Amino acid sequence: MIYLGDFAADTAQVDFSFNTRTAAGAPVALVGGGLAVYKDDATTALGLTMDNHLAAVATGQYNVTVYITQESSPFVAGSDYKVVLSAGTVDGTSVAGTVLAQFSVENRYTEAGGDAETLAAIKAKTDTIGAGTITVTSPVTATGDVTIIQGDTYSASEVAWTDSGNTWPADLDTATSILCCIADEAELACTYAADTNTLDALSCVETAALAAGRYPYWLEAQWDGDPDTIKTIGRGTFSITHERPEVTA
Repeated sequence: MIYLGDFAADTAQVDFSFNTRTAAGAPVALVGGGLAVYKDDATTALGLTMDNHLAAVATGQYNVTVYITQESSPFVAGSDYKVVLSAGTVDGTSVAGTVLAQFSVENRYTEAGGDAETLAAIKAKTDTIGAGTITVTSPVTATGDVTIIQGDTYSASEVAWTDSGNTWPADLDTATSILCCIADEAELACTYAADTNTLDALSCVETAALAAGRYPYWLEAQWDGDPDTIKTIGRGTFSITHERPEVTA
């Protein structure tokens, strides 16, 4: 599940993507998929028509759109919402009940200049390089934000950024180092695949040492021999949630 953020009540829509794969990791289609939205801790879904909100982009890749501002909208400020697969199978296994994403509507406030603003409004003011031109894979959202669980292991394909807008340097494949710098917490080495314009954070496998919290991050490429050839090619927010509790008998 990914947390999409806190949105203003007048936000038109919320968009996100997810992937479906076989147990071996190969992309596979979602069969008979359906969506539902739940408010806060409710056990009954909101009365929304979601049939046309799930769009297949490629095998195993889907885009979801949730319209917040609409006639008789059930979305109100001060609540959280979960987007759930209400039906469907993946590789012959039912995935009904899978929570895909969570977002809130004006439910996380902070003070700025004496006026209350939502985190979504603040984020809109500090949107970063590459926004709108980078497509990504979970747990990286379409806005470039990353959410991982402290102590979990992530393979390269699970933390990746793809430059669909061709805004990265043409000679990125010759860079001597590409890093995902998470504030003062970590520098994750990335590997660039020129044929797909994709960066994989290969070293994102030891997460227990990362402190839980929300941190700004940037993607940085450097070419040795010239101190002026450090280029920031992307930015976002890196959210590290507390490790899952141990289960005791």
